[in-house]
Amino acid sequence: MRTALSLKNLIRSSLAGLAVIALVAGQSACTKKTSKTTPKSGKTKDAKGPRFQLTVVHKKGGDKLVVCKTQPGWKVITYDINRDLKKNIDIWKVFRDDGSLACREMDMDFDGKRDLAVKYYKNGDRREIWEDVDRDGQFDLIMHLRPDGTLERVEMDTNSDGKIDVWKRYRLNKDHNNVPYMVIRDRDYDGYRDYWERYDDKGGIDEISWTDPGAQNEKPKYWLSNPSQEEEGVAKESTSIPKAPAKSTQKQKPKGKPTRGATK
Repeated sequence: MRTALSLKNLIRSSLAGLAVIALVAGQSACTKKTSKTTPKSGKTKDAKGPRFQLTVVHKKGGDKLVVCKTQPGWKVITYDINRDLKKNIDIWKVFRDDGSLACREMDMDFDGKRDLAVKYYKNGDRREIWEDVDRDGQFDLIMHLRPDGTLERVEMDTNSDGKIDVWKRYRLNKDHNNVPYMVIRDRDYDGYRDYWERYDDKGGIDEISWTDPGAQNEKPKYWLSNPSQEEEGVAKESTSIPKAPAKSTQKQKPKGKPTRGATK
């Protein structure tokens, strides 16, 4: 009897000891895990936070816009998308008073200069796309879109002087194809349009017209209808533009005898 009681007591004490050992081991494991993941400073090791997380930047002057416009009641939110901790804003978003996105500007290569901007219709479709193609710090391509998403017209600055010198217009033909119907150029970059191309319903060039270099009336003076590809190239690159025949300066002898009182 005494042997049975002693055996029961031994088993009870052994189980209690094992429970205490397990509890202590669990506490020590938690302590080691906590010491590894939490630095002494109380801050996480990755100061940038999760990758690709947009961080809103609230900074005075950070909401200055280049292309986008605001109105009373609209809100501008700026983002540091690459978390480079350089205090450079990468995205500017303009929201209407109803919460819809009106416009956004973006620094795609994180060089501190905006190189893409998009304006939106109220339904969220794109209305205008501005792009800095050569990445020189100023926009040189503007695409205007119709509400159905088709291209309506394009404006380009081809010599990077900050002024538009090419205008392209598009239309939907009877086959519902979006084709060009007019191209206008400022070939000498003086701020006045001096070259025009008109296209037929299929998008083929139908007429070329131009004016003298330096002319400021922006009206065609010469025309070339139904040009071939060879004639088109000549007309585009030609510097010898036809001129009107010069008037003769030689005085003509009067016919017959002069009348009385007439001065010679």
